[in-house]
Amino acid sequence: MRANKTFTVPEREILARRERSELRCWAAGRKAERQRIAQDLHDTLLQGFLSASLQLHVAVDHLPEDWPGKPQFRHILQVMRCVIDEGRSAIQGLRSSDVLDLEQAFLRVQVGVRASVGNRISCHRGRSPKAIARATHR
Repeated sequence: MRANKTFTVPEREILARRERSELRCWAAGRKAERQRIAQDLHDTLLQGFLSASLQLHVAVDHLPEDWPGKPQFRHILQVMRCVIDEGRSAIQGLRSSDVLDLEQAFLRVQVGVRASVGNRISCHRGRSPKAIARATHR
């Protein structure tokens, strides 16, 4: 088992800056991918579904009012409208930057830990969950 290295304050700051920078890059990449997926869904699936809905709406409008199947088609149009609205909401959620900002979440945890235990914060990269648990429960 490796011994934990004790870092000086400047080394800790350098490591913390590097970690924040890597986290920002990761978060930016994740956000860009979510926006790309949202755009693809909007441009293909949602627009295609909306087009089919509009075409069905025109077809239903041309049906005779007393045709027995017309209420079923109106119900289908209502369901399609709900699905389109839910799709738009899902896409907006993918595009939103309100997704948990991990960097800020880690910084809040770091501040909370400092307040409760002082400056004894360390980073354990590539260690197993058991090793991390042993290190944190000392």
